[in-house]
Amino acid sequence: MPKAYTAVVLEALLIICAFVLVQSQPSPWSYGVAGILLLLCLPGILVMRGAAPFVTTPKKTMDAMLRLAAIKRGEHVYDLGCGDGRLVFAAAKEGAMATGYELSVPAYLIAKLRSFFHRGTQIRFGNLWHQDYRD
Repeated sequence: MPKAYTAVVLEALLIICAFVLVQSQPSPWSYGVAGILLLLCLPGILVMRGAAPFVTTPKKTMDAMLRLAAIKRGEHVYDLGCGDGRLVFAAAKEGAMATGYELSVPAYLIAKLRSFFHRGTQIRFGNLWHQDYRD
């Protein structure tokens, strides 16, 4: 399966799980769990309507991007739609203060968890069009 469809398949599976749960166990707790599963999918579904799908950046491409950017220690790097945060973490290794923005809940959670192990990084949840980028 192409990598571009990974997030779509994950969110489709979450929606199916919510539907099956409500159908097989109709109770207040199952509706609550199904609601949480659907809320996890909502930002990703909204992103699919107007943005690019989650596709990981190959290491070779990421290295070329960092080389061309010529990042210096102390500069601030923003990754808009950071996905799993790999570019944010690579920029931080170069000495930059790196911030990533992500709207898809599963990708955000993965990046946020990974950020605890990388100094000089911030992962923020939100729509890249509604952020304040002033330093």
